[in-house]
Amino acid sequence: MPGCQFNRRGLLLSLAALVAVASAAAAGAEVLAEPPYPTDIRDKPLRVNVVISGPLAGGEAADGDVLYNGGAGTFARAAVAAWKESTFEAARDHATIWYVFRLMRNTEANDVSRDRPRELYAPPELVEYVAPEFPPGAPSVRTEVTLDLFIGPDGAVWYAEPADEGATPLYVELAIAAARRFKFRPATLSGEPTATWYPFVFEFK
Repeated sequence: MPGCQFNRRGLLLSLAALVAVASAAAAGAEVLAEPPYPTDIRDKPLRVNVVISGPLAGGEAADGDVLYNGGAGTFARAAVAAWKESTFEAARDHATIWYVFRLMRNTEANDVSRDRPRELYAPPELVEYVAPEFPPGAPSVRTEVTLDLFIGPDGAVWYAEPADEGATPLYVELAIAAARRFKFRPATLSGEPTATWYPFVFEFK
């Protein structure tokens, strides 16, 4: 047939990949579903990031929270669909997945959970620090607030949450406001920028 080539090696590799995925699923290992590229989005020179985090039950994803959505709501919905189709190791109780939608309808899913082994990537480095405001009228007592920051491959803080549930809400709010203005040299994986969680301690004094 004109313009059509049969690549036996490529076919065999594809079949091998399918068998590997099926075997992994049967063994209860992790299988991250790639999200479908939204059909209502025309091809544009864009890259959209979506981050979903949530609890796991018996290796399956329960309802997850969209921590960050860099595009239209249709991207978040596609990511949620992929999240619900993914399977994880039964022993895990929580996961964070970073979904990437690229031009030409390419998509990918990356596990960037807090329990990802640190030796797999180079951690981020803070390059621009913004000091939090001290609450007006608050007693001059040294206070610490620890936040879990989710830093994107662009070095920006995409999401921040308190690591200590007992922290004073006002201090947490001011710490998050300051953290969102931080700039980092992003974490890298095999030399490429990647998204990651990063703990940071604020001192109010």
